[in-house]
Amino acid sequence: MKKINIIIPIYNESLSILKLLDTIDIIVCENPDYDFQITVVDDGSNDINSTILNKITQRKVKTIVIKFFRNFGKDAAIIAGIKHSNNFDAVIVMDGDSQHPPKYIPKLIEKWNDGSNHVVAVRTINNDKLLINIILSKIFYRLANKALKINIEFNNTDFRLISSKIIKIINSINDKFVVFRVLLDWIDPNKSYIYFEADRREFGETKFNLSKLFSLANSIIIYGSFTPLKLTALLGIFTTIISLIIVFIQLFLYIIYDIIFVSPIFLAITYSSFLCGVLLTALGLLAGYIKMIAIETRKRPIYIIEDIFE
Repeated sequence: MKKINIIIPIYNESLSILKLLDTIDIIVCENPDYDFQITVVDDGSNDINSTILNKITQRKVKTIVIKFFRNFGKDAAIIAGIKHSNNFDAVIVMDGDSQHPPKYIPKLIEKWNDGSNHVVAVRTINNDKLLINIILSKIFYRLANKALKINIEFNNTDFRLISSKIIKIINSINDKFVVFRVLLDWIDPNKSYIYFEADRREFGETKFNLSKLFSLANSIIIYGSFTPLKLTALLGIFTTIISLIIVFIQLFLYIIYDIIFVSPIFLAITYSSFLCGVLLTALGLLAGYIKMIAIETRKRPIYIIEDIFE
């Protein structure tokens, strides 16, 4: 019998996690050909007490809780779950806020049985997502695909299945700065897809705001590519060439025709402002890469486990 571990990272999801687990229990009972385990990774939640922990672990399906000392981030929580999945044939990752419907779990398994090592659930409709987030996401995915030179499907999610082959590869990688989606696409870009509709959120509010959208975009680009550094260098060369052309044109007109077509002061201020913008952007990009280098060289663990409840 094939063994499947369902990993659910949570952060302050006490209102939704129990109902989600009840739904998963039903799906698991309808698929008796597989040996399921549920691994809930508590990423330093403030609302998960001993009563809720007991309700999570006392279920029909074997359920364990990995509790972090503090909040380390969703990617760290997912990696922790995968690190505890060495003896499983596959892992399914899904959010704990009920935005990844458990009824699609059999479809993920079906694609896996067809021979795919990496099955991604792509969201077709999200009733909770703002229009501005949708527009910015589309722009980002286009830019990211060009920068990373991989195919990241628009509206792809962390709701996905990975086989034991990929589990072993992930567990052999010791990156301290990890973006789960990019890491998987780097390991196995030959993905299969299923499509789902995200229901309206029943409990709480989305934690994914514009600030986190920009933070995720920044992490994905920096973690997966050196293209921003190359583009910054090209922009610097382009700026230098344009400025030299303007200077030569200005000198030529002044020497030959005694014409000053642009005020030197205005030209100096404009060019200086533009150059400062380029330099600050370059420094910001370098800071991102230096941060990643610092995290890697410190060799601190990406998460610290306080306790495991079974």
